Amino acid sequence: MTENQNKNRIIILILALYMLIINPAFAIGERPSDFVGDSFFGNPIIDEKGQFIPHDDYEAKEREKNNNPNKTIPPVKLIRLKIKAYHYAKEEEKQKKLNPQEEVTESVANEEQFYETDDYKKAKTKREKKAKDAAQTQITIDCKHMDYLTETGLMTATGDVLVTFPQQGTTLTADYLTFDKNSNKMHADGNVVITKGGQKTTGESIDIDLNEESIFMEKPVTENPDIKIRAQEGYVQRNVITQIKGSLDIEKSSPLILRTSGGPDARQYMRTMQIPEEEKRYITDGKSKIFKIKSNEIIINSGENLDTLQLKKAEIISGGKTILKIPSMKLYSNKGHDFVEGNYPELGSRRYLGMYIGPGFIVQLPKGCLLKLIPALTYRNKIGFGGVARFWSATNETQVAYGTSRSKIVVRGEQKLDDNLKLVYASYDYTDDWFLGRRMPKYGADLIYRKAYSTNKLFGENHTTTFENRISAGYFQDMYEDRYFNKLSGDNIGTTRFRYMAQLRQNLFSYKNEEKQFYTSVGLNFEGAATLYGTGDTQMIGRVGPNWHIQYKRWMQDISYLQSAYNDETPIPVFDAYRYGRSNVYLREYLRVCPYLVLAWQGSVCLTDDSPTDRLFQECSFYASVGPQDVKLNFGYDFVRQNAFINMVLAMDPKGTTVDYEKLVVKNPDNFNKLKAKNEALYKAAHETKEEKDNGKAILTKAVVENIKEDIDDI
Repeated sequence: MTENQNKNRIIILILALYMLIINPAFAIGERPSDFVGDSFFGNPIIDEKGQFIPHDDYEAKEREKNNNPNKTIPPVKLIRLKIKAYHYAKEEEKQKKLNPQEEVTESVANEEQFYETDDYKKAKTKREKKAKDAAQTQITIDCKHMDYLTETGLMTATGDVLVTFPQQGTTLTADYLTFDKNSNKMHADGNVVITKGGQKTTGESIDIDLNEESIFMEKPVTENPDIKIRAQEGYVQRNVITQIKGSLDIEKSSPLILRTSGGPDARQYMRTMQIPEEEKRYITDGKSKIFKIKSNEIIINSGENLDTLQLKKAEIISGGKTILKIPSMKLYSNKGHDFVEGNYPELGSRRYLGMYIGPGFIVQLPKGCLLKLIPALTYRNKIGFGGVARFWSATNETQVAYGTSRSKIVVRGEQKLDDNLKLVYASYDYTDDWFLGRRMPKYGADLIYRKAYSTNKLFGENHTTTFENRISAGYFQDMYEDRYFNKLSGDNIGTTRFRYMAQLRQNLFSYKNEEKQFYTSVGLNFEGAATLYGTGDTQMIGRVGPNWHIQYKRWMQDISYLQSAYNDETPIPVFDAYRYGRSNVYLREYLRVCPYLVLAWQGSVCLTDDSPTDRLFQECSFYASVGPQDVKLNFGYDFVRQNAFINMVLAMDPKGTTVDYEKLVVKNPDNFNKLKAKNEALYKAAHETKEEKDNGKAILTKAVVENIKEDIDDI
């Protein structure tokens, strides 16, 4: 039994089990939602689930999020880390030259002479022999009784059999085991348990064929606090794992979020509403398990750059009834699971495209990239035809759309460059200008750096201060006119724009009564923006005022008053003019009519007659959300931008879900976690891990030299 053979079989089995246990679902980060006023009301210190982060945890959470080795490293950050790693390598090399090890041996004048000595050569030969001996005895078998027949090469072990694979940290225990040296096959029976890193997989029996690189396990069961996998039969054949007639019971919270483009995400604008658990409704429910999936075949493939999950002939069952049949659906994600895309149909809207609906087709591209093509039926005052193309990479999302209803090419995209740096670009679509609202250029691009900070050291533990700033530089081409802001007209010119924006939020008072479902908080907002254009013109804005948040049972309100001072000389007024006047009130209202229906409205009211329109409202959007917590149909209308929107959001948590399958196939399990290992090495080399930061600069160890001396002493 050779070292390589044993290593290959064990690694394949362990990685397969790890994949099935730890990665039952893909995850995707959510993007800021349109239309819902988050730019005006959202606290910048929130996590991915929309929960407020205490100031003590903020830095730790930021470091954990930004230096997560499971995620793809953005390109600028990748360059920055490689430069740091190179710098530290040079420093360590310099340290080595400046501080040579003096206690190597008194008889050796320098390092080069030492490696030429007979003692060193003898020690090296001895180490190589030890390594060779270790490779030949890597697998050990312990038991109460063992028989070995030399004429047949058959070994039999009984009584508390323990097979140890030291290099892989894996053990196999059973009541009875046979190993045929001639056929290179192993069979174990009775209370079979494979253990790796504390994780156990049990079965009635196991057969390992080291020649065919295959493993067969009868009735395997893998169980931990997160997931339980049971099957009648399990096979491992080279890079393919197959399980027959099994089920998965998922107990770990691993949200899967899929969203069609256009419109709001109900989970975002409802994230500050406190809802008692007994009033929440889910399709997936860890207690009642009202949601179940049956699939004829599940295929999981870990490629070099993409992971895929395919369901064939699947049914979604609730209350014993089939509520949805899925002939086939395939989901795609890159190795860092930075996005999830699927070949499902889409329903959405864009102002210069209109509402659209169409099937989705996936094209796999090199380097873990995807292209989704959606031929669509569109409607904007008239029925038309067109399509949407969405490009995904680990750090980029770009959408291009066209419809004969408006005959405009609509573009919107975002390229993440570093933890807090991104490039945003658009044409005939809206870009997010934070508290200055969403703006549409004829075409433009903006390089944006945005970062938030939090502390409670200014006014005490219960009065958190949050500060966020945004620096941007870009180029924008103006429109001729805007139908709503009829006083605005442009010269269709293009110019560069450099802008700094800052927001300070100070909490003054907070109160909650969970029994009565009453929550309220009061704070102060300080906001400012300074802009310089390529034409030499400027725009200066300063705003200050109170904000109030209140919730009573199913009703919630956000209200903010801002007194502004501004000087606006923008050369691209249709795109960039300040629109909210010197005295402005922001409002956002929610009403949770029932667990399956939420109605909401958000608006901005100018109290002075100095906005670029004669109308009272500068923002006015109505939206509704229908469905349980995890599956939402969202629709509404933006009266200012004269745009209807509709989308579907699937924010499904598989916790409590049972998946029954006739056949489960896992391909190339050894490709899982390659990205994590690569990133961990880079973070460590760049001293970006917490341990490296705590320990300071790396110090060259004496372990190698001391080991050499120990080997020499044994000669």
